[in-house]
Amino acid sequence: MLDTQGRPTVLSQEDLERIEGVSLNSLQPATQATYGSGLLAFHVFCDRKGISEDLRAPVDDLILKSFVATLAGIYSATSITNYTSAIRAWHIVHGIEWKIADPEMNAIIKGAKQMAPRSST
Repeated sequence: MLDTQGRPTVLSQEDLERIEGVSLNSLQPATQATYGSGLLAFHVFCDRKGISEDLRAPVDDLILKSFVATLAGIYSATSITNYTSAIRAWHIVHGIEWKIADPEMNAIIKGAKQMAPRSST
């Protein structure tokens, strides 16, 4: 077992799973469900694009922007924000650095909001 820095740890798999489970309890059940949908959508997107695991975590900023751009015009800005928040939360729970600049993400989500279908607002 390795810690978040890649160093060996004396903690068991059970210990690590317990840490993850307790961290997930910081999210309300409805949020966990929404975030689960967001992570599923992100992984389906990555699978369809043939994006390797090393670009998913830590997530590459262009990959995340492409994900948002793919959702634009289909989903509301609120849903897109929730989906990107899910990816960020997954990084936090797993101790993976979040390297995404907020102003850039805010700009692309603002653009997606302008493209949201009327039925989603």
